[in-house]
Amino acid sequence: MTVEERGIYRELLDHCWVEGSLPADDRMLILIAGANAGEWERSSQAVLSKFSQIGERLHHPRVDSRRPELLSYHIERSESGKRGGKK
Repeated sequence: MTVEERGIYRELLDHCWVEGSLPADDRMLILIAGANAGEWERSSQAVLSKFSQIGERLHHPRVDSRRPELLSYHIERSESGKRGGKK
C-alpha cells in the first residue's frame, strides 16, 4: 500500500475497532477517513480490499475475531477495579 492508502486504511480500521464495523457508503467512509474525493478515488480499491461487506456494513476479519475478546477483557478489568475500590 502507498502512504496515502495506509493512512486511509488506518483511519477506517481505528473507527472499525470502536464501532465494530463501517458503513458501506463511500461518502461516509470519506468523512471517517478524513480524505478528499481525489485521495479516496486513488486509494479506495486497495483499502476496501481489506474489508468484507456483510449486509450494509463493512467488516474486517481481525476486528471481528479480536474485538469481542478485547471488550470482554475491558469489562472484566472494570468490574475488578470496582470490586477493589469497595474494599
